[in-house]
Amino acid sequence: MGASVPPTVTDEELDQHVAELILKEAKTKATNYSKGCMRAYIPKPGYTDSNAPRTNKSFLNSLVKNANMHNKVVLQTQADAAEQVKEVYKSKDYFHMASRAQNRILFERSRHG
Repeated sequence: MGASVPPTVTDEELDQHVAELILKEAKTKATNYSKGCMRAYIPKPGYTDSNAPRTNKSFLNSLVKNANMHNKVVLQTQADAAEQVKEVYKSKDYFHMASRAQNRILFERSRHG
């Protein structure tokens, strides 16, 4: 991506150099900010960073499609599970109500006769 570092440069020297570059850029932006507010941090029109990698649009499209398919599968699985739970509750309620009704009938029969 960028220039390679000669082997004679130590990690500390490289860190110091990078820190100085960051500080210099921050001071420049702070000065520009005091002159023109947020425009200091917005890239100028037509500005392109030649070192920046290009956007891999096909990869991003594929990623979004895969995420959407996964989400559809998850939602369908959740809907199926909810439907199964509803069916279980319905069947339990039905049998519970039928059992109570049958017990009531038996109780009434035993009382009357």
